[in-house]
Amino acid sequence: MPKPILEVWESLKRMADKADAEAIERIARAYAAGYSRVDPQVQALTEQLNSLTTAGQLTTARLQRTAAYKNLVNVITSELDDYSAYLRTEVTTEVTESGKRGLNAGTVLMIGALAFALGVESKDVPKDAVQTGDTTLSYLSQYLDPAGELFKRINGLSNYHGEQIAEGILERVAQGQNPMTIGKWITDAYGVGLTDSMRMMRTAQLYSYRQANRDIQAANGDVLQGVVWCTELDGLTCMSCVAMHGQVFDVGEICDDHHNGRCVMLPWVKGEPNPIDKTGEDWFNEQSEATQRSMMGNGKYDAWQEGKFNFDQLSNTYQDDVFGQMRGETPLKNLLGDD
Repeated sequence: MPKPILEVWESLKRMADKADAEAIERIARAYAAGYSRVDPQVQALTEQLNSLTTAGQLTTARLQRTAAYKNLVNVITSELDDYSAYLRTEVTTEVTESGKRGLNAGTVLMIGALAFALGVESKDVPKDAVQTGDTTLSYLSQYLDPAGELFKRINGLSNYHGEQIAEGILERVAQGQNPMTIGKWITDAYGVGLTDSMRMMRTAQLYSYRQANRDIQAANGDVLQGVVWCTELDGLTCMSCVAMHGQVFDVGEICDDHHNGRCVMLPWVKGEPNPIDKTGEDWFNEQSEATQRSMMGNGKYDAWQEGKFNFDQLSNTYQDDVFGQMRGETPLKNLLGDD
């Protein structure tokens, strides 16, 4: 018996997740290597703060004149500049590779959907039954344009996070925070740059993968009734994605999931039942109250139980400079119509 398309997708997802995780691990290691050169300057600044505090001479103006403060700011800026250059190269490589994986996945999903519809094994589906679409990955130009929005964000890592740390140190000195607290905050603040980098990399990979998948589906639109939003339903899934699970779209629609989103569009072959037989709302209704509250949050759960909004309102669209329209969970105040 041919595999149901959900099983095919699960297998493809595991392979894509493994490749994506390897890329994320590489950029995390590179970021950690940069911090190993920043850390001695953090320690030097902490010692300088201790010394000035003990002498009763700690002011923001005096700190700004010290070599310890200047060196730390310069090293952070230099490291983030170097990291941005490295990240541009990594993103270029990984977004391209992810697109290739998306083309393969889109083809495998189409073959799997046709095999299930015909009641044959995937190997028995005629090779010419599935059109390949745009194998040139021409859409990558919008992501990998050196003057485009994605690279602007990458290039802005140094200025944004460097300035945030430099100003944050002075603010905390003015607030009278102790040197150890300030030193720990610098380490945490530097780590935010890695979080941003990982989000950019992961989302760019996912969108490239989905775009390629979409192109395969569009090329085979003559045999499809539509495409169906598919979510990995577990306790980590946001309520936007739960609400979208099982919703049907026209062929050619992209899965406009949020940053780091794990969703995909599945092909729905004409004359066949919807490949997803249970909506996200149905699944959610089967969960325990504790799980529902954990996923929704108490305020949103109580409002939902009181009938103050419909389940499908939990997903909302917004515009992103890099990826265009994206979906996210609707804030409670918007669901209730509060200003």
